Amino acid sequence: MLDFLKKICDFIKYIFDRKNNEITNNSLANVVRYELATGKPVQGKFHLEDAVYAIEQLENWIKENPTASSNDRAAAENVLLDLKDAIGQRPWYSQTKPPRY
Repeated sequence: MLDFLKKICDFIKYIFDRKNNEITNNSLANVVRYELATGKPVQGKFHLEDAVYAIEQLENWIKENPTASSNDRAAAENVLLDLKDAIGQRPWYSQTKPPRY
């Protein structure tokens, strides 16, 4: 179980651990938003593929862990919604406006 929790923690850290002074919140979703808005890569690469991969992994985790705690599921679902919003898969209830860079 601890190995599984470490994998999830490492994955979430990967999604949020971006170091770039141009972007206030350096989450993977915000990096993708920045790249799509400016056409410029961050740290020399584009991250859209990483976002799509993260979406797939989060969707799989949610599907495979129906008995996970409500806090864990809510965290995964919120990150998932943010990533989907970043790549343009906005849910019907999304009120997000693209950031200005």
